[in-house]
Amino acid sequence: MVRICKKVFLGLWICVIIYLVYLYIQNPAIASPENIRTFIASYGSEAMFVYISLTLVRGFFLIPSTPFVIGGAMLFPDKLFFILIISMVGVMFSATVLYYFSDMLGFSHYLEAKYPKKIGKWKQRLQDPKATYFVLGWSFFSFSSYRFDLLCSWYC
Repeated sequence: MVRICKKVFLGLWICVIIYLVYLYIQNPAIASPENIRTFIASYGSEAMFVYISLTLVRGFFLIPSTPFVIGGAMLFPDKLFFILIISMVGVMFSATVLYYFSDMLGFSHYLEAKYPKKIGKWKQRLQDPKATYFVLGWSFFSFSSYRFDLLCSWYC
């Protein structure tokens, strides 16, 4: 039963992504800043709900949060602290859900079977007391938008 659910979920996920790519190819203007702003503003009083919803689901499509923070600041300039909180909750939500979904789909077993030495190396480095401080410090280092990639390359 779990195997069937995995296949259905993966198939739906792939179909949604293919459909969105198809829509973008057919009409690239659909993702323009003006169209996005018009789309959100068309909801009037529900605009904040739409913004929160988009912020929560953007992680499934691996879209960076920075454009959503900037867009939220432009749409709701009087609620900047709230936009920050929404952004942080969205990042934590999408990271958590992607982590558990990827485990549910069996990516961890696949990667452990394919790269046993690298996984062992990761686990060993993450047990080092310096790892916690490095990850904590790096998460606040906003110089590079590729922090996670750089962090992973440091561990590998």
